Parts: sequence; structure tokens; C-alpha cells
Amino acid sequence: MIDSRALPMDPRTARKALEQLCVDNLDAYTPPEDDRELVFGGWRALVFGHQPVFLEKSPHHLHYQSALDLIIEADQASPDIAFR
Repeated sequence: MIDSRALPMDPRTARKALEQLCVDNLDAYTPPEDDRELVFGGWRALVFGHQPVFLEKSPHHLHYQSALDLIIEADQASPDIAFR
């Protein structure tokens, strides 16, 4: 997302945005080198760092099959997180 608009973006810009999201919202977060660990590990850190309830509402994600695929993968890989 750039300026609250969902846009295709180059991988470096997307990675930088994800890193900044985690750094801004987690204590002492150091982004990993691995992209998949940044996505899934960063998500887990956000969920558990803001428990008992972490609400992420981004309806624009539902317009992109790749985002839906990542949500499904995260749900299947994280039985200790209640996705709704």
C-alpha cells in the first residue's frame, strides 16, 4: 500500500514497507534477510506482540489472489492463531 492505495510495487519497495511496518509496531524488531520469514515471521510477531486480539482490516487485500493465497498459507501454518 502506498498512501492507502493498493498498487503493484516492486519487490524492494514492498520489502522496505513490510520492514518499516514491523519496526514501527514491534519492540526491538530486527528484519530477517529471508523474505518469507519477513512476511510470515513478521505477521506472527505482530499478532503475538499485540495479543490477546490483533485486528487487521484491509479489504483491498481481497482483490488480489496472491494476497488471499498468503492469508490461506498463514492460516494453515499457524494453528495457534485464530484467523477469522
